[in-house]
Amino acid sequence: MQTLKNIISHNNVYLFIKIMLIYSLMLLIFHFIKNKYIRFISTLFIYLLCIYLFNIDYKLSILYIIIAIGCVITESIYINFFTETWNYINPDIINIPYWLISMWSIAILLIVEIINAWNK
Repeated sequence: MQTLKNIISHNNVYLFIKIMLIYSLMLLIFHFIKNKYIRFISTLFIYLLCIYLFNIDYKLSILYIIIAIGCVITESIYINFFTETWNYINPDIINIPYWLISMWSIAILLIVEIINAWNK
């Protein structure tokens, strides 16, 4: 079991700062940018920033994108085939926006980084 000292280590504080930076950038993008294509490019840029900030291997970063595509397909299935689910106002393909792929990729990357930090 983790002690409080291990949880509040320098590495975990840096991880928290990085996550808050990414989270803040995402909020700013979605608040100020209304064009869905520019949102897609911006979220893709943030994903690339995450790869750099967290020093992610390029093969692993591709795996995160593949998993994200699976998540987006699952969302599309829920949207298209189940009633009383959510929908997107301006979908691009299969009733979802393009930027959702990079959003899922970022979420997966952050979850993996949190789990890795917790298990150290």
